[in-house]
Amino acid sequence: MSVQQAKCCVAIFLAAFALRASAGAVVILIDKGIFLAGPFGVPDIHQPPSASTEAVFLSGSPATAPYYLNEFVLNSDASAGQFSNNGWVNGGAFNVSVIQKGASCFLSWDLTNTHFTVRYLSINFDNPFYHVYQIDDGVTLSTQVEVTGNSRDQISHVRFFGYRVPEPGTTGVFLVIALAAIGLTRRLHT
Repeated sequence: MSVQQAKCCVAIFLAAFALRASAGAVVILIDKGIFLAGPFGVPDIHQPPSASTEAVFLSGSPATAPYYLNEFVLNSDASAGQFSNNGWVNGGAFNVSVIQKGASCFLSWDLTNTHFTVRYLSINFDNPFYHVYQIDDGVTLSTQVEVTGNSRDQISHVRFFGYRVPEPGTTGVFLVIALAAIGLTRRLHT
């Protein structure tokens, strides 16, 4: 590999990394709609994601089912609520503000040290209806987003679902291994 080719590869890598970082700054909720699908029991974190009926419902496939991260349960008067802390991520990583007597909520989260990312939100109503949101990019979120119910029923709980992300050091190790493999392959072919 020539010096020029190496510089080109590094430039492409840095450009791709910069684009990814700038794209991560904006997180958009994709409103997937309101579905008649439940009620679902609380997922068991000791089972694989595919064992959770709600996770399969959210992603559409057992192969892509997300992990159950946590759930925020509103009080009966919808003035506030609390986290159940029965998922993979402690409730301290999330922030929920209940507004309009449980008709909607402001959500934010920071999963920086958890090795998870939020990908789906399941907004539930103490009936079989679920308002589903998908996060357009699996990044940590520090700005508030508003989620709504179905404009008729009070929200009973909000469930957070997501995927594991590799540790930052692991990504670097894989990059070094990949570059070494490319160099070795190039050397063997010349």
